[in-house]
Amino acid sequence: MSRKGNVLLIIVVAIFLLAVLILASYLILTRSATTSTPSTLPTSPASTTVPLKTGYQNPFDQKIQYINPFSSYKNPFDSLK
Repeated sequence: MSRKGNVLLIIVVAIFLLAVLILASYLILTRSATTSTPSTLPTSPASTTVPLKTGYQNPFDQKIQYINPFSSYKNPFDSLK
């Protein structure tokens, strides 16, 4: 290949890379502009509460719920055996 062909190839590759860079930046900018919080989300805290139908009963012994990080490991499921 001649020197003129090499220069032409480099120019074509540079133009292609520039076009890809411009396209990628355009897509990133337009996507970030369109991703916003929808206006249909509830904004008041009263509308976000959910009433409980039943109360939670803890099946574990309260003495073994806390695991001291400085003592040996205690499995909370051992009390259910």
